[in-house]
Amino acid sequence: MKKFRLSILLAAFVVFSSNAQTNFQKLKGAIESAPAVVEGKIIRQSSFQDEKTGNIFTKNYLWPAT
Repeated sequence: MKKFRLSILLAAFVVFSSNAQTNFQKLKGAIESAPAVVEGKIIRQSSFQDEKTGNIFTKNYLWPAT
């Protein structure tokens, strides 16, 4: 029974690890293809919903990084 639990735990680790690696690659690709990358601290946020599509967008107001 312990070997079964260990096998399940190992399988879950492999799945989560590969998922994290895939997300990292997507983020890396998005950063490389972005026209500008801004670094700073978020000082205020506001969200709004597009009435046509229903998509929710977030506007971030940044304080420049020092």
